[in-house]
Amino acid sequence: MGSGRDASYQIIPAVTGVLEARLRAPFSAALYVREGCEVFAGGVCSSRAETGYFVRIPTVAGVPRFLTVDGNGDATGSYQVELRLLEGAHL
Repeated sequence: MGSGRDASYQIIPAVTGVLEARLRAPFSAALYVREGCEVFAGGVCSSRAETGYFVRIPTVAGVPRFLTVDGNGDATGSYQVELRLLEGAHL
């Protein structure tokens, strides 16, 4: 993960399918989506799965996914994460 501040969110999908997540930030940042969450100092998840500004991952109804927005260096600011859950979709 980057050296900047992180924010982590738990997502529990209501349906099985594909989760699409897009990060919109006016600063240098990355988006990580994980299947599991091993929490370390500051309450942020480790164990990287998919990375980038846009990720697509398979989901199973009721199984948590963990999304982290990671600022690079001293980059901070407001951001948006757009989520779309596609029921029954496959990668």
